[in-house]
Amino acid sequence: MERNIRLNYGFSFFQFIGLTSLWVFYLSQKGFSAVEIGMMEAVFHSASFCFEVPSGGLADRLGYRNVLILSRVANSISCLFIVASTSFMWVTIGFIFSALSYNLASGTNEALVYESLKNEKKEQRYLTIWSTTTMIMEIASSVGMVLAGLLSMYYFDGVYWIQLAMNGCAILLAWWMVDPKRPQKQHTIRQVMKHAVAEVKKSPKLVRFMLSFAFVDACRATYVLYVQSYFETLAINGFRLSLLLVISSVFQVVSVRFAPKLVATYSLPVIYLSNVLLTAVAIASSGSVRVGIVLASFFVANALEALMYPIQSDVINQLIQSDQRATVNSISSLCYSLVMIPVFPLVGWFIDATNYAPTYLWLGILVGLCGSYLALKIKRVEGEDKKK
Repeated sequence: MERNIRLNYGFSFFQFIGLTSLWVFYLSQKGFSAVEIGMMEAVFHSASFCFEVPSGGLADRLGYRNVLILSRVANSISCLFIVASTSFMWVTIGFIFSALSYNLASGTNEALVYESLKNEKKEQRYLTIWSTTTMIMEIASSVGMVLAGLLSMYYFDGVYWIQLAMNGCAILLAWWMVDPKRPQKQHTIRQVMKHAVAEVKKSPKLVRFMLSFAFVDACRATYVLYVQSYFETLAINGFRLSLLLVISSVFQVVSVRFAPKLVATYSLPVIYLSNVLLTAVAIASSGSVRVGIVLASFFVANALEALMYPIQSDVINQLIQSDQRATVNSISSLCYSLVMIPVFPLVGWFIDATNYAPTYLWLGILVGLCGSYLALKIKRVEGEDKKK
């Protein structure tokens, strides 16, 4: 099982290398309009919403290793459709395969690592190992971003051809993995999904954690996505923007290393409330006229995202049964999508109606107030567990 952990480090690097992170610019150079690109993104999210839970059921039924391989195969098909075609229809089909690839891997990686450790009765190591995995993901994203930026000036198609090679490396590593032993109580994907949903319904604590984490993550992600267009109004674009994103990744890599120590020192309610308040301040402060404050806020928000990712994963996985781990992790991802669907367009509308500064101020206040309320709920749940 230790071999699985080492192989997954390599798989995560090849999976998260951010070679195709400049896809908007790439498609613009291929002649697609902003409306067409927006429609492709909408198709991606719609497909992702449909695939999320079934893909988790597939992982619990067919095995984590097989589904990780399928995720890279789907991503390879996506790359081929996108790089080889200038047709809106075929590139959009590529986006559907990209969504499928994302969903197949979503939660499956975590489930593989946690179950591998559980087989050896070493679940307590999960937070440390997943923190290291998150750090590798951030490094891979930065490396890919720099490489994509360089190729965009000379041979942009090369980004997708190299991504195909990276997928081949990831498939090879996944092939060498061994599925951890798990109890098999269900015989069909439908039964796996049905049982997982039933288990989630019976665990108010799990539902509360999922929704609480999803709320802050979705608000923070919405802020980060829109702030990149805000940077253009501050004359931060092109090479400056790429450099800024790389610097942000460095802060993320550093911050994630503190996750195990943070959990060992403070309780979950304290960690969650601190995350909420710092995120709220970072978002609200981004409306400042001072560029330095905007950049500092951006770095803080991204660093908090990286720091909380392994902590949240550890909390959720401790409450999931082995035979439905990937499915329930997918339900957790679905909670994030459910929050993003109304929040993202609402914030966009508010920006168009009022501008960035007031939008970030009110979004920060919303995160602070709602997040504090959710922190109290988490504290109450933790207190009830201690009494038991």
